[in-house]
Amino acid sequence: MSELLVERRPAEAGGEVMTLTLNRPERVNALTEAMFQQLNAALDEAERDDAVRVIVLRGAGPKGFCSGLDRAEIARLAEAGRRLDLFTGLNGIYRVAWRVDRFPKPVLSLVHGHCIAAGCQLATAADLIIAAENAQIVEPEMRMGGFNDESWARRLGRTLGPVRAKRYLLLASPLSGREAYELGLVSLVVPDEDLLTTGERLANQIASYLPHVVSQTLRMIDEGAGMVG
Repeated sequence: MSELLVERRPAEAGGEVMTLTLNRPERVNALTEAMFQQLNAALDEAERDDAVRVIVLRGAGPKGFCSGLDRAEIARLAEAGRRLDLFTGLNGIYRVAWRVDRFPKPVLSLVHGHCIAAGCQLATAADLIIAAENAQIVEPEMRMGGFNDESWARRLGRTLGPVRAKRYLLLASPLSGREAYELGLVSLVVPDEDLLTTGERLANQIASYLPHVVSQTLRMIDEGAGMVG
């Protein structure tokens, strides 16, 4: 079974919505190199095909969006002398999150349950981040003695402002969907049972807009916020 499910469906007003589902529910969708490869391939397909107007990113299973990088995968790559590839490589979290962040078409992430570390970076790279109230969103690198990706930390500072960004990263405490919304980390918070229907409704709405207008608007916002270049 594929570790990433790719589904394309017609949008109500034309074009298509591509849904990318992280599909390792038994591991709370912990990220592997193969998953990053498949994410890159799906993003390539979506970028090339004008029929795709919106991308939706979600996690399979009831436990959460993503628990971060798979520890067994980190150990496997470390034995091969490739540990950093899962972070800085073409098929690593920094590169894939960067692609989502700068993708020319709108990306929506649907966050439920656990959303941890690399999962948090991936989810919050989207243009529209919709969180369920039961979400537990945390970047624990500070407590674990690790480093945050520089580009993501800078974006977080611009998005939240330095005071709120430092509070989030230094305390390294889980935020509920509601708390993440109040901090400004996510765009919307909805009841748990409404997450998928809300994502589908908003994806259809955005897909009904003129694609070039949407892309240009996203680019202008990011340029104005100093998030491009």
